[in-house]
Amino acid sequence: MKAQTLSILLLALLITLVPITVSAATFTQNIDSPVRDNAYATGNLIQVNAPISGDLYAAGQTITINQPIGDDAVLAAQTVTINAPIGGYVRIAAQTLIINSDIHGEVIALARDVQVKGMLGKGGYLTGQNIIVNGPVNGNLKIEANTANVDGDIAGNLTATATSLTLKGTVSGNVDQGTDSFTNSATVNGQLLQHTRVAKAARNQNYAAKVSSILSFIIVTLLAAWLFPKAMTKRLKNLRKRPGSAFLGGLLVAVLAPFAILLLFITLIGIPLALLGIVAYILAMLLAPILSAMWLGDALLPKRKSIWPAVLGALVLGILMHIPVLGFFVHALAILFGLGAMLK
Repeated sequence: MKAQTLSILLLALLITLVPITVSAATFTQNIDSPVRDNAYATGNLIQVNAPISGDLYAAGQTITINQPIGDDAVLAAQTVTINAPIGGYVRIAAQTLIINSDIHGEVIALARDVQVKGMLGKGGYLTGQNIIVNGPVNGNLKIEANTANVDGDIAGNLTATATSLTLKGTVSGNVDQGTDSFTNSATVNGQLLQHTRVAKAARNQNYAAKVSSILSFIIVTLLAAWLFPKAMTKRLKNLRKRPGSAFLGGLLVAVLAPFAILLLFITLIGIPLALLGIVAYILAMLLAPILSAMWLGDALLPKRKSIWPAVLGALVLGILMHIPVLGFFVHALAILFGLGAMLK
């Protein structure tokens, strides 16, 4: 699972590096004309309203596929809805995934909530918190979840690791389940096996949460760059010129601001200002890593007048901040540099 999670992250990184076929200058991206080659899109809202003959690579907040994809699809978003057939394999990282149509290739999905109503042509691997499979599966299916409900017929084997598993329909092969609660009303033509449930599903849910957090960080960074371009450009310019001064300034703010707020609380007349100071301090702490991500992106992709430096910077910084132990120090540095940039 860890390797598959890293694969999805690397594929998301690929989206930021390849040249785009579909322009992504705005944050609402509709594909309304047929695409005879591969299509690449990013934005808040992405809708595929025309057929795509090749592959689709898309990253955004909401992705909706309403027309067929001829080949493969690699998707990263908070919400992904597939309403039309996909001819090849599918790789998805999302918070919510809804598959209403047939996917003819293998599916690997990492999401919090998954609902499959269409056919999975070559089986798949689904991991998340809540997984529902109502459509048929022509191949082997592997599930790792908290709660899993499988109603569709499975032409191959089913391997499930979950807290709770409800199984209906027909399974042509074996069922290998490791669960705390197993409700079985299915017809199993193979063997019914049971393996020891370990903390693997919990680890996978943790991976899903991390991927969702990184995607959210990318989206927030893009929104900040889009909504406040002048303010961000000014702060980034100062950060590029004097990173050392920005770091020291951020360190002073991070250390001294809480003491200043505390002093305001001591005086009754200063309580309203102290409350405002707390809000401002929290907001600054949340926004500071965004500036650092954009600064990192500019360093990795210099002289690029597009959204890709911000995307790449947020992706790289987001991954680094989620590495155990190292992530704490990376996050702290991102906050300090960002706070210092805000002072300029």
